[in-house]
Amino acid sequence: MPRTVIRRTDTTDHDLGTQLRELRKARGMTLQGLAAEIGKTAGFLSQIERGQARPSLSTLDDLGKTLGVPFSWFSPREAKDAQHGVAAQIVRADNRRRLRYNDAVSGEGFVDDLLSPNLSGNLMSAHTRFAPGGGWGAYTIKKKYEVGIYILAGRLSVHHWGETHILDVGDHLQVAVTPDIPHHEIHNASETEEARFIWTAAPIVLDF
Repeated sequence: MPRTVIRRTDTTDHDLGTQLRELRKARGMTLQGLAAEIGKTAGFLSQIERGQARPSLSTLDDLGKTLGVPFSWFSPREAKDAQHGVAAQIVRADNRRRLRYNDAVSGEGFVDDLLSPNLSGNLMSAHTRFAPGGGWGAYTIKKKYEVGIYILAGRLSVHHWGETHILDVGDHLQVAVTPDIPHHEIHNASETEEARFIWTAAPIVLDF
């Protein structure tokens, strides 16, 4: 029987594999768990993550749906910009990636775009827009992290640890979130105006 040779594919495949691995880990999923969800083997997914196999478009679509991101998430990203010998990763306004969550947290009337260039570091940032009356419901997380919220426009109502805080433009809130309590609820406090804010989380967490 001829020996099976795994051919290393090009840089695009390697970048796709890196994005898949970062996203899977941020979602708190194992290779085995993700493979079971999309009907593939863990070995095949491992090859994709290492840039040694190229998934079909239908497999990419299944991965996106399971991991809660649009198909475009896996498109090639803008390369690093280097200046003075230091690599700076820039995400242009028209090159952001859309985040999606499970039904428990999704709520209605909001758009969440990733500002961070990837999910491989210790910090992530996102830009969120709440339509009038829109927001996030309470949900449970799997690991402890800290989150900061900075208000760009409108007004937010944040419920955390039994207290409700009203945040206006320029206000910043920082809280620790732990698995033993439901995550805070965040809603647009206005029924007529959009609310916009930037939130950061450390370490990176998307397992909700």
